[in-house]
Amino acid sequence: KDWSSASAVAGAPGKGFGTGFGEAEEVLWPSTGLRVRIVDATGKLRKHHLKKCVVDRRNSAKQVVDVKIEGTGEVVCAVPQSLLETVVSKGCIRVEVVRGPHRGCVAELLVRNSKLNVAVICLDDGGDTGDLEVPLDDVCEFA
Repeated sequence: KDWSSASAVAGAPGKGFGTGFGEAEEVLWPSTGLRVRIVDATGKLRKHHLKKCVVDRRNSAKQVVDVKIEGTGEVVCAVPQSLLETVVSKGCIRVEVVRGPHRGCVAELLVRNSKLNVAVICLDDGGDTGDLEVPLDDVCEFA
């Protein structure tokens, strides 16, 4: 498939892929070791707005994580998942699926198209699932 055009992606953004971050979620998606970005332009974490960090610890009961800011090593505690977004860098090859029916699975990233918000992945589950198209926001890279 040609992943560079919108017509190649069935169910492009806005076609039932979900509405994104900031919504109440029952499952704490940020796993230890994932690279995430803090998104808080006006709140208590505004000094860390758009900074990349690595999830250090999780507290599922409170739906928060502790993160280590990349570059400084500063640890920020009790960050709500609603203030985090996934990161998938250009050179990334391994991701974790953080939303959807394959949540928790590790996969190889085959294609990353940020313009279309699409990732094509191959699950490491030993099954015969083939290549899967998922929203880019549903996968996150390992640090």
